[in-house]
Amino acid sequence: MNSLEFENTIDLTLIEEGEFALFKLVVNPDARLFKGHFPNLPILPGVVMLEMVKRAFEMAEGKKSVLVKAQNMKFLSVINPIVTPLAYLELKRKSEEENIKVDARIFLEDKSFFKLKATYKTEE
Repeated sequence: MNSLEFENTIDLTLIEEGEFALFKLVVNPDARLFKGHFPNLPILPGVVMLEMVKRAFEMAEGKKSVLVKAQNMKFLSVINPIVTPLAYLELKRKSEEENIKVDARIFLEDKSFFKLKATYKTEE
């Protein structure tokens, strides 16, 4: 997914900084992506959720990054942008040697949509 298509699909805003960063996600139900995934029943693809975490991590770190390893990835519930155009992304980071461990969760109120435990490496 290129940057323009991502930006036309997701509005990602940092609302709390720190070791525990919080982002607001607004999903555009009219984005071109949903014409094919799926017609009349739009569902945010899992790969886009993974990309949201990467972009949130880069916003929090202020650097580009590479996903080194996804230790655990759980797709817990679908995001239909007509029903759920707003969600939040919580990001916890911990530095370890050259890499940064990340725990991420996409949620709204008490419902979790996606969880990820991963390792990223920032680019200098």
